[in-house]
Amino acid sequence: MFLQYLLSETGLINQLLAVFGADPRDWIHSSAAFGILILLYLWKYAGYDMTLLLAGMNMIPKEQTESASLDGARGWQIFFYITLPQLIPVLFFTFVISVVNSFKIYREAFLLGGNAVGGTLRCPDGIPGAVCPVSFLRTGCQGCAASGNMDAGTLEAGALVPVRLSDEILDQSGER
Repeated sequence: MFLQYLLSETGLINQLLAVFGADPRDWIHSSAAFGILILLYLWKYAGYDMTLLLAGMNMIPKEQTESASLDGARGWQIFFYITLPQLIPVLFFTFVISVVNSFKIYREAFLLGGNAVGGTLRCPDGIPGAVCPVSFLRTGCQGCAASGNMDAGTLEAGALVPVRLSDEILDQSGER
């Protein structure tokens, strides 16, 4: 509701732009809708992701960083050789959870777009139907099933990259 007030043709953003002489624009029903969804997603999950990362940073023993600084390591050296390798499992978990949560933003898209059955939420050109929440309305159950398969494939492919990277880093560090 607040975002609709903020982004509508008579909303707060258009009133501020009118002060500078810009024409009003309906942000929700324009090509900017996908960017607004991305900002909404980042706003919604940034706190959760930060909590996970802070918990991972608290698990790193202070003795290791203190020992490295006593041995002459600088801030960036401590980060790249002590902190980052120990954060890889937490970063991987946060990445996978973020990808899973990105596929659950359909409700917010429908709430932001208003009457989605009437097709008021516009999918930007060039965005595949699998990531567009209105694709079900256009394609029905077959399109929704295809979209689900594409989502699962994207999740699987996206999860393999950090696993391969973490394996390579562990092999290089000799911890295996």
